[in-house]
Amino acid sequence: MKKLYFVISFLLISLISFAQDAPFITTWEVTNYTGLDITIPTTGDGYNYSIDFGDGTVLNNQTGDASHTYDAEGSYTVSISGEFPRIYFVGSSSDNRSKFKTIDQWGDIQWLSMEMAFEGCQYLNIEAQDIPDLNLVSNASNMFYGCENLIGNESMNSWDVSNIINMFSMFYNAEVFNQPLNNWDVSSVINMERLFANCFNFNQPLNNWDVSNVESMEGMFSNCNSFNQPLSNWNVSSVLTMKYMFSGGLNGNIFNQPLQNWDVSNVENMRGMFSMCSNFNQSLENWNVSNVTNMDEMFYKCYDFDQPLNNWDVSNVLDMYSMFYQATSFNQPLDNWNVSNVVGVTGNNGFSFMFNGAISFNQSLFNWDINLSNLYGFINNTNLDINNYNLLLQNLSTSNVHNGNLNAYGLEYCNENIRQYLINEMGWNIYGDTFSEECNNINGYIKFDINQDGCDDTDLNFSNQLINVTTNNYSFETFSISGFYNLNLIDENIEISLVNLPDFLEASPESNEIIFTEANQTIQQDFCLTATQTVEDLNITLLPITEARPGFEADYQLVIENMGTQTVSSANINLFFDDTKQSFVVATPSESSNSTNELTFEVNDLPPFGQQVFDFTMQTFQPPTVNGGDILAFTATVTPNTNDYTPEDNTFVYEQTVVNSYDPNDKQVLQGEEVHIDNADQYLNYLIRFQNTGTASAINVRVLDTLHPNLDYNTIRPVNASHDYQVQITDGNHVEFIFEDINLPDETSDEPGSHGFIAYKIKPKSNVAVGDFVTGDAQIYFDFNSPIITNMVSTQFIDDLSVNEYDKSRTISIYPNPTTGVLNIQKNTTLELKEINIYNLQGKKLLNFSENLDKINTEDLSSGIYLLQLQTSQGLISKQLIKN
Repeated sequence: MKKLYFVISFLLISLISFAQDAPFITTWEVTNYTGLDITIPTTGDGYNYSIDFGDGTVLNNQTGDASHTYDAEGSYTVSISGEFPRIYFVGSSSDNRSKFKTIDQWGDIQWLSMEMAFEGCQYLNIEAQDIPDLNLVSNASNMFYGCENLIGNESMNSWDVSNIINMFSMFYNAEVFNQPLNNWDVSSVINMERLFANCFNFNQPLNNWDVSNVESMEGMFSNCNSFNQPLSNWNVSSVLTMKYMFSGGLNGNIFNQPLQNWDVSNVENMRGMFSMCSNFNQSLENWNVSNVTNMDEMFYKCYDFDQPLNNWDVSNVLDMYSMFYQATSFNQPLDNWNVSNVVGVTGNNGFSFMFNGAISFNQSLFNWDINLSNLYGFINNTNLDINNYNLLLQNLSTSNVHNGNLNAYGLEYCNENIRQYLINEMGWNIYGDTFSEECNNINGYIKFDINQDGCDDTDLNFSNQLINVTTNNYSFETFSISGFYNLNLIDENIEISLVNLPDFLEASPESNEIIFTEANQTIQQDFCLTATQTVEDLNITLLPITEARPGFEADYQLVIENMGTQTVSSANINLFFDDTKQSFVVATPSESSNSTNELTFEVNDLPPFGQQVFDFTMQTFQPPTVNGGDILAFTATVTPNTNDYTPEDNTFVYEQTVVNSYDPNDKQVLQGEEVHIDNADQYLNYLIRFQNTGTASAINVRVLDTLHPNLDYNTIRPVNASHDYQVQITDGNHVEFIFEDINLPDETSDEPGSHGFIAYKIKPKSNVAVGDFVTGDAQIYFDFNSPIITNMVSTQFIDDLSVNEYDKSRTISIYPNPTTGVLNIQKNTTLELKEINIYNLQGKKLLNFSENLDKINTEDLSSGIYLLQLQTSQGLISKQLIKN
């Protein structure tokens, strides 16, 4: 009986011992070729294990790597028991990893981490029917990375992964793996980046996974070519990146499952998300992508994708590089997209190759706010028709983007003027497109019927007439600089009309709708102007061609226009100047008389709407007679004016401020900083001067002037220019003066010839009121260089009180103006300055000074225009202050 008890006790102890110490069992195969040695790789501390190498060799109390060399080739079962928290093949040799063949039993090992556990063990397979103890494991990143032959078994679906946080690249490159994992509790996982990347065979259901805490799904199914399981139940509201999530390899991914109900509102990166998902064509219209900043390659080679996306909010997207590259079926409207923030990120170029090879795409991009110059491959080999391509060119021509590159292979255009404008004036390089044989042309002359017998070739060309062109898609304005206009357009229906004709002229026709019935058609639409009454109307303008500097010559120009309906047989021009500050030098054509402070010129036989220009030069006296800041006063008159239709423009008063130095590229408003409200219905004269200060001739010069909202663009009229030019107006306020083939010399080769100018006049809108301002600068482009931004000019409409203030203001001066900081105040000796206040244009007081008033500090002001009010012993004086 005692013997029986002993046997039973021994068996129980053995069973309990076995249950408590079930080893981690693996199989290794060694050959003479790869070596007969193996190493059990470890990392960190916490080890105290025993290992049986399967050939009779047993090592106990191991605290790190355990190595052994066998006597012969073969397969050996290796068993590990005890405290063995991690296995770590990362630093192991490739030969050692290739010898590790199977996991036969997980045993009772309590694992602490599976990070990089079996990485690179390309021949490893799991045959164990038990499951590992993963209760303490939070990191399984790269666990089976590169286990190319891992097949596994169904026991893997029973693993307890509920405490794992990181599954980064867990099965990366496990090429044949395809075991069910739908029972896994992944609710703690934060990182699933590249979880199944390059798992070519994997195609198991995962729709019941709780992924609500996952923040990264980058590359999760990348190159998982067989995967096509529903995922519609996933809560992805915590995900921040889906970069390359479903991207395919050379053979593409077959994934094509509904994802419409996904909450992607927190996703910031969708780069390559469906790249090479050749079959994907599911609705994504309801996605909230407002936080996404990167959509590079998002639908790259998604051959079947053609779903609406127009309601997406892409206003925060920075990059759309190759977004629809070879998405051969895609043809959805995108005109509602706000792409103004697409600027490109490191390594990419914003819009480059965005639609390259999207052979079905034919949508308007006219509304897009494109701020990038690099459009390489942007619309290459798309299906954009002539109209949509013309609209894109029109869009680019009204942008501020210069020196751009646009690939447009396979596309055709009709609007040759806009395309050449982009090339010649804005510095664009456009490749691959061709002029279409389907283009239509409209041209014509604007004539003045001086004899009231109908217009013919003998009648006068009517120059500088504003013409409005309205098509199916856009409208713009141009001028008949020489009385002729010529436009190439694709639109079938065009309305053309003359804008802002004098009220004593009638046009026949007033406007006309042109309907092209076939491609490549030319229609001539002439306009004949007749007078409804006999009108005498002369006007005169004085233009300061150069600045006046003490001791130097200054050039001026008198422009006389006959805006009446009859030839003026004779007219006299009188110019009065201050002979205490200047003397006359020369005039071309010559003056008819010259007295101490007056020049007289004669004009003979000036035809209706004709122009006569007199150039003259004055010598400004040197200091101390004339100093910087002094005023040179001019008054020019043209007579007769007894029956003049607009007698107010028969006199031109101009006050020029003497400067010590100047910027040769500037803008002036000749009426000055203040205009009485009673004269708000009169023209404001603007002069924009430019000089080529470079080292080579400028082939083309373009002046862009954006009109202030208080100016009526319908009233704009060119006065004169230094060279031949064209004018185009878009969006009602973008006026472009184009000097094509000007060949403006550089200042070192020909200083006098390096200068140019454009002068125009325009009326304020009828609703301007006292206190309103008109401000503006100009952008001057020399060939393909960045623009030179001129000074800001400003005119305020004032009442009678302001006029008195203006008279008093001449007893006090401020300099420098514009200023960057300290502003000097200079007054006459009899004037006491008590207080200075600075206001913004909305009337809010910003700064106050009551002490040390000879200098004030404006550094706290941002750049802009301000009102400076000076309280003096003679009353209040107001001045305009410009802060740079």
